[in-house]
Amino acid sequence: MQLPEEERVTLDSSSFKALASETRVLILKELDKKRCTASEIAKSLGISVQAASEHLDNLRVAGLVERIDEGRKWIYFNLTEKGRAVLHPDKSKRLWVLLSLFALIIAGSGFMLYNQYSLQNPLAAAQATADLSAFKTAAPTVDSQLFEGESARSESAAWESGVPSVLSANSSSNSTGK
Repeated sequence: MQLPEEERVTLDSSSFKALASETRVLILKELDKKRCTASEIAKSLGISVQAASEHLDNLRVAGLVERIDEGRKWIYFNLTEKGRAVLHPDKSKRLWVLLSLFALIIAGSGFMLYNQYSLQNPLAAAQATADLSAFKTAAPTVDSQLFEGESARSESAAWESGVPSVLSANSSSNSTGK
């Protein structure tokens, strides 16, 4: 599946170099929470302000962080879209993977229950298969018997009583020649 052009993230060598440092990845995670100054990042990570500034500059050159200078005393740093995409790769893709996995688990559980039931009670499984095949062969006869002048009440009573009883009634009426 090809992602649309606007959803793709292109990582060049400077991006890989920037992401190679664990400290820079931690800085990206801090900036994901809120925009920060170099001194705020240094304080939260326990590094010097100079080291934080150097790491932020490397991230800025890689296009993962942007510098926001509003003409005030403090200069803030914020994640770019590229930086957010690196931290949060396509959340919807993860959702579809989880939903698919859940569907497979449900299907597998149903299959296991069916196998367990048929192994514990093979006669019931064989009877269910026989009832199904008898229903398939007798379905036209059942329809004609139910809709030949019987009331709607007797129709619903016949269906509520179950297909095997209708089939047995039908087969007995056919054997007597009626």
